[in-house]
Amino acid sequence: MITIFTCPKAFEGNTAVIQRNAILSWVSMGNNCEIILIGDDDGVADFAGKHNLQHVPEVDKSKAGVPLINSIFEKGEKAASFPIVAYVNADIILGNDFVKAVEICSSQKKFLMVGQRIDLDVNELVNFDNGEWYRLLTSRATAEGRKKGIAAIDYFVFRKGLFQSIPPFTIGRFSWDNWLLYKAKAAAAKLIDATAFVIAIHQNHSSIYEDTDNGKKEKEIEENKKYADDKIYDLLDCTYRVDEKGIIPFRDSEHVWRRAWRLREKRPAVWKMLVSWKVRYAMCWLFPLL
Repeated sequence: MITIFTCPKAFEGNTAVIQRNAILSWVSMGNNCEIILIGDDDGVADFAGKHNLQHVPEVDKSKAGVPLINSIFEKGEKAASFPIVAYVNADIILGNDFVKAVEICSSQKKFLMVGQRIDLDVNELVNFDNGEWYRLLTSRATAEGRKKGIAAIDYFVFRKGLFQSIPPFTIGRFSWDNWLLYKAKAAAAKLIDATAFVIAIHQNHSSIYEDTDNGKKEKEIEENKKYADDKIYDLLDCTYRVDEKGIIPFRDSEHVWRRAWRLREKRPAVWKMLVSWKVRYAMCWLFPLL
């Protein structure tokens, strides 16, 4: 039903615990979930082999040796067996609510499903033999966790072919996730927020891909910003949400006003033609994809 691809770091120390928890939570979704591990960092191939997961070792990297987003997405889509694919960061624990949300969104011809994460300290291996593991963990996340801001996106679900051209963003260096939302919206895809439906648990850790070469991290951050070219979208730019009943348009004032401002940016002629703020608001309320 869905292919999840990710690009893990080396399986060392606490990173190994976090990545094992995340990836095995996806494995627990069953045979309808194909998982692809991309990259050649230490332990990735061994972990894939041990758990019978597909492994794609080749991935393009920056001069500092950090994987590039365009290569990760290209390799992941090419190796995927299913038409619906998802990139998920290798520190995100997901459960069957994610599978259900994907099933609902898969009725759409062109979409991008994203959502907010909950940050939680998870320092031990999850016992997946306990049938209650997800309920127990999500209860902890609800009680102890903290929602990250609406600009931090950790999973992307879409049909193959949505992203025709992605700049060589460096993973772990900001901006690229927000640009993907812009790119999907520009391609007339429905941006669907699954936050209220999916509990995505981000296991807290130190910064990924620390700078090991005199300032290259900061340079890569600046390069990512340059590639994004101020096309920075967040969850407030989502036009729809996932509901048990299906895909529901956002019609609260925050989302409608955001659509109005985006209309001003993208289609100034239409903006001027609508004349007044009242008319603009009404049109953006009626037509989410305007």
